[in-house]
Amino acid sequence: MPAVRAGGDGNRGRHRHRDPGVSQSRRSDGVIVTDKLTLRYREGSGPFTASNTSITLGAPGRQVTAHPSWPAPPGPCEFGTACQAEDGRINGGESVNYDHGGFAGRGFTADYGQVSASDGWTVTGVPADGDYALQVRYANGGTVARTLSASVDDTAAGSLSLPPTGDWDTWGVTTLAVHLKAGTNTVSTMCAADDGCNVNLDSVALTTPGAGYPTRSTTTPPPADEPGQLGGWTRGLDAYTNQAGADVNAVQLHPGILNRRGWSLLDDTYTALRTDDGWARPRPDRQGAYQDGYLFGYGRDYKQALSDLRSITGPADMLPEWAFGVWFSKFFPYTTNDYENELIPAFRTNDVPLDALVVDTDWSHAQRARRHRRQRPEVPAGSGNRQRQAATGGAMLLADLLPLRLERPGSGEGMVLAAPPVRAAGRAPMVA
Repeated sequence: MPAVRAGGDGNRGRHRHRDPGVSQSRRSDGVIVTDKLTLRYREGSGPFTASNTSITLGAPGRQVTAHPSWPAPPGPCEFGTACQAEDGRINGGESVNYDHGGFAGRGFTADYGQVSASDGWTVTGVPADGDYALQVRYANGGTVARTLSASVDDTAAGSLSLPPTGDWDTWGVTTLAVHLKAGTNTVSTMCAADDGCNVNLDSVALTTPGAGYPTRSTTTPPPADEPGQLGGWTRGLDAYTNQAGADVNAVQLHPGILNRRGWSLLDDTYTALRTDDGWARPRPDRQGAYQDGYLFGYGRDYKQALSDLRSITGPADMLPEWAFGVWFSKFFPYTTNDYENELIPAFRTNDVPLDALVVDTDWSHAQRARRHRRQRPEVPAGSGNRQRQAATGGAMLLADLLPLRLERPGSGEGMVLAAPPVRAAGRAPMVA
């Protein structure tokens, strides 16, 4: 197996290599040999760089030697400048959006609507130990003040108060006093359990107290392409202007593991960690240089590369059969009467089957409740009676109208009520 995991703590000059599932490999100090590649690292030389790390792998008719370079950490920013929210370490469902005006940089972050959504930046050049100002440029188009939690170097630093700004195209600035050490500090904003959240962030800045909000930004966007890249990945298939920009056909894929050069480095240093209850949280801050990732070396054996990825991530969940049937989903606050007397009867009247009914995001709409909690709505057990299913926002479903099965939604999504309740007359169900 050519996938090799590598990580290290630059302060101690240590490193580790782990090739999951590799049955035939040889190891010695700083060298790993598999059936696909030879990885060399100069012991005691600190973090992995192009100067102390090399791989040699076979390609059709030739051998390739490369010097992997670890990507720059997301969110690096200089003290006294604006740190763009969309270029920080985004976790927990936070996403880059473009559908409102007035932002700086290439966009802003939205979806601070669920507990654990966060963003973070590594700020360099703090002049001395002392008290400073964390300034946050945000939009709150609601009618009540919101809050977010702030931390510095993984230690709670207080709560940010975010009053309404009038609309989502108007941006305001709020300030929180924080204590910093000289040099480099990591600052984060998060939707914690007791926060109001539900705001958009344009940027943050660490400044001296009383300083105006900076106009210069020093963050850089993540790479959208790599030489030799073969495809890649994107956050979702539902590309639309608020996540794609002005042209929904111009969505750029993030680099995947397949590349014509025959190898790829997957940086895992800043990805979220899964909690015991199956949710996600940001990784804790670490002092000094720290790296964690997977090196794939496959030459032209792209199928093997995908197999290696599967061995690391586990098999992808397959969609249930009913998911390939007919869905209905509309972002609209339907009432009980709408469902009972208009929507469902219309499917029957027009001889159209229905396999999945999505009670869309109004059931936990991020802007219509003070807090959005990641809770699975309870569907009462059926007893043959006309029991109602709560779907907040005014939508109520009758259990005897639809024999519903509740599926766990994704972050910020509506709940999916799935079953084959409506069938066209005289026609076999589309989904068994």
